[in-house]
Amino acid sequence: MNPIVHECTADTESGRDTALRKMLTEAQLLALLPFSRTTLFALVRRGCFPRPSFASPNKRFWFADDIAKWQNAIGELNPHYNPNRGRGKGRHPRKVSDPQETRR
Repeated sequence: MNPIVHECTADTESGRDTALRKMLTEAQLLALLPFSRTTLFALVRRGCFPRPSFASPNKRFWFADDIAKWQNAIGELNPHYNPNRGRGKGRHPRKVSDPQETRR
């Protein structure tokens, strides 16, 4: 048997998980994410986003379950995330200036 084919086939005797994992191409991934390709690769470079896998030298993909884990961990990884933070204009009260002072 060809050694390359043997490496790619599922081995049920060794206890490895043989379930298929959904793979997302770069275009499919960017359709799901609210940021650009440049930001995606900046996050990968910093280690804040899962690294892609390669099916061939020019074809990269991400596993959907890795992306789901990343989405669930965003709150834990982001030190600036505060779900109780106030929103909108009412966050800081406006200073009320005296109209008489501005005329002087």
